[in-house]
Amino acid sequence: MKTKLSVGYAFGFMIEKSVINVIPLVAALVLYILTIWIPYINVGTTIALSTIPIKISRSHVINPFFIFDKVYREKMGEYFLLVSLTVIPVMISFFFMIVPAIVLSLTWSLAIYLLLDKKIDNPVECLVESNRRTKGYKWSMFLIVLAFVLGIFIINYIFTLIFGFLFGESSFLFSFFYIILLLVEAPMNISLSAYFYKVLVLDVDDEEAKVESVVENVETQENPVV
Repeated sequence: MKTKLSVGYAFGFMIEKSVINVIPLVAALVLYILTIWIPYINVGTTIALSTIPIKISRSHVINPFFIFDKVYREKMGEYFLLVSLTVIPVMISFFFMIVPAIVLSLTWSLAIYLLLDKKIDNPVECLVESNRRTKGYKWSMFLIVLAFVLGIFIINYIFTLIFGFLFGESSFLFSFFYIILLLVEAPMNISLSAYFYKVLVLDVDDEEAKVESVVENVETQENPVV
């Protein structure tokens, strides 16, 4: 069965995961900022923040202290190599009227998560696997991202009109409520990446595992051990 990406389900998923994770995510960010000056530790915490969509996609409520797990520091070489392999071609592709850059960004959007979650240690294999996972879905992914961006733009525009009128855009109250708005929107952005990873990787793998289990059971029944 072909996996389907749904705008409605994506937004429902984002809202649900954002609500239950907004405080832990803020706590993780605060811990990151407080420790970013510590050499080597800051590498692990930076990589750990990249895994937040993985944890959300698995329906986990984030434990802020996970960013200090040493397993992320052990992936330092592969992580930076993969980031380099991803960012440089995307930057170059911007010179070809932006569209190729968007396509590449969507094509390789799962690579980091595959490296850190699926134990694919070869960065090039992560890029290839991400391309395979997103094949046939990039247009749907783009439309969902576009709907999200437009939704955020409209919310920010309405917020500016209302709160700017009530308090003035240069006031303390306007800035205070705008920061709260950003704290709500940021988890939604992270949850969108989690949605893509869940649908295109975790759900597909679960379905394939079920099919393999059924096939093995059928073969066992047809060829019983004597």
